[in-house]
Amino acid sequence: RHTGAMTRITCLLLFILVLINSIYCQRDYYVAAVVEHTPVFKFGTVDRDEALSIMNKNLDVYEGHLKYIANNNNTERAEIVVFPEDGLYGPAFPTRESIFPYLEQVPSIHSIPCGNSSLDNSPVTRRLSCLAKGYKMVVVANMGSIEYCSNDANCPIDGHFQYNTQLAFDENGKLLAKYHKSHLYGESQFDQAKPIPVTFSTSFGVKFGMLICFDSMFEEPQKGLYEEGVRDVVFSLWWVNVSPLIIATQVQRGLSLLHGINLLAANSGYNWFNSGSGIYSQGKILQSYFNPSSSSSEKVLISRVPKLNGEKIIPSTENMREDQRVEFAQSILNSPALVTVVFPPNQTQGIVEASNGTLKCKVKYSFASPSSETFALLATKGSWMAHKSVEICMVIRCPGGGSKCGQSTYQSSTPFNVLVLEGNMSTGKGQMLPLASTDGSKLLETENMRVDFKRRRMQIVDGSKEKIVNFGFFHPLF
Repeated sequence: RHTGAMTRITCLLLFILVLINSIYCQRDYYVAAVVEHTPVFKFGTVDRDEALSIMNKNLDVYEGHLKYIANNNNTERAEIVVFPEDGLYGPAFPTRESIFPYLEQVPSIHSIPCGNSSLDNSPVTRRLSCLAKGYKMVVVANMGSIEYCSNDANCPIDGHFQYNTQLAFDENGKLLAKYHKSHLYGESQFDQAKPIPVTFSTSFGVKFGMLICFDSMFEEPQKGLYEEGVRDVVFSLWWVNVSPLIIATQVQRGLSLLHGINLLAANSGYNWFNSGSGIYSQGKILQSYFNPSSSSSEKVLISRVPKLNGEKIIPSTENMREDQRVEFAQSILNSPALVTVVFPPNQTQGIVEASNGTLKCKVKYSFASPSSETFALLATKGSWMAHKSVEICMVIRCPGGGSKCGQSTYQSSTPFNVLVLEGNMSTGKGQMLPLASTDGSKLLETENMRVDFKRRRMQIVDGSKEKIVNFGFFHPLF
C-alpha cells in the first residue's frame, strides 16, 4: 500500500512538471535578463590561485545578480540570463601568457559540471553550472578556455589553442553549448576560431544563436545562424563606443531591426567608452541602458520577449517622404578620410550633400526652431578603426562648432521637424545598420523613425521634434 501511494505521488509530480513545461512552451513570450557588469580585474601577471580569486569575486557578483533576478517581485522570473564578454577577468591581457592563468578546459557538451568531482581543473565552469542549477535559469556567460592540440597541424607553438568562449547552461546545470569568438578585436591573447554557427535550444521552446562582440560586424557566423532559422541571439560584448558616431546600444537595435531578430545583449559597464546593453525584438526597444559617465556601473535589465514564429517584420516605410528625392550632384570628393559637410549656419532648413569616393550621402532637414548648435553630414568609405571596409552616411552633432565635428558628445538641444537621409551604399555586400540617438545618447524610439533598406533611406517621423545626436547608416562591408 505504501509503495502504491508513493508511485501515485511520483506520477502526480511528473504530471505537474510536464504540465508546467507545456505551459511555458505554449506561452507566446519568454522572460529574459541581461546584466551590464564591471569586472574586478588586475593589470599585470598573476598565478593560477590569484586568477581564480579574481574570477570568483566576479562570480560572487554574478550570483548576487541572479539572486536579485530570482527574488525580484516587480517582474516575472527570468528564464534566461546573459552576462558580458570578459566579465570574469576584464580586458587587461596583452599576451597569451598573461591570460593563461585564467583559462580552463571546458567539459563536453551535455555534461553537468556541477558536483562533478572529476572536473577539479575546471572550477569556473563548474561554478557557472551550479549557478544555473541553483537558480533554475539558463545562464549564458563568457570565459577564457583552453584546448590542447599537439596533433593538430595548425596548433600554436605552445601546444594549445586559447579561445574567447561563450557558454550556455540550462536550468539543471547542463552545458548546452560552447561558442568560440571568430572575429577578434585586437585580442592577441586569443586564437581566432573558425566562424562556425552555434545554437542551443531551451525548455521554454526557443532556439538561440550565439555571438560575441565583434562577430556582429561580419557575415559569418551570423548568416549561418539565420539560415538555420534562428530568430533569437545571445550577445556578450565588451564594446568600444565612438561617440557620436557609433554606440553599443545603437548597433544592437540596428542588428535586431535589420535581421528581424530578438537580441539579448550584455555589455561591460566599465564607463561611457564601453557601456550599452539591451533587449530588443525586431528593432523594438524592450529595455536598454547606457552609462554616459566616467564611473563604472552594474545594471540588470529584465523584459518579456515575444516568441517569433512567423516571417520577420519589414521595417515600416509608412509616410516616408517621396517629395524630397533629388538627384545627387555629379561632383565626387576622393578623400580617403572622413568627409564632413557642415550644415549652413543660421538656416533652419535645407539640403546638404557629402561625398567620399563613390559614396554619396544626402540629407534634407528642418529644425523646429532656430538653433545655435552645429550639425554636419559625414561620409566615409574605406577602412575605419578596426573595420577593413565600411561605408558611413551619418548626420552628427558637432560640439563647439564645425571645427570640432567628430569629437565626443551625447547632448543635443535642437529638435528636428524633418530629417531624411539617403545614400548610395553598396547593396548585397554587408549589413546596413541604421543608427540613431537623441539627447543623453538615448536611442531614438523605433516608432519615431522609418527605414527603407532597399532604397537605403531613413527618416524621423515628421513633427516628432527629436533632439538628434546622430542619425544615419553604418555599413560594414563583407
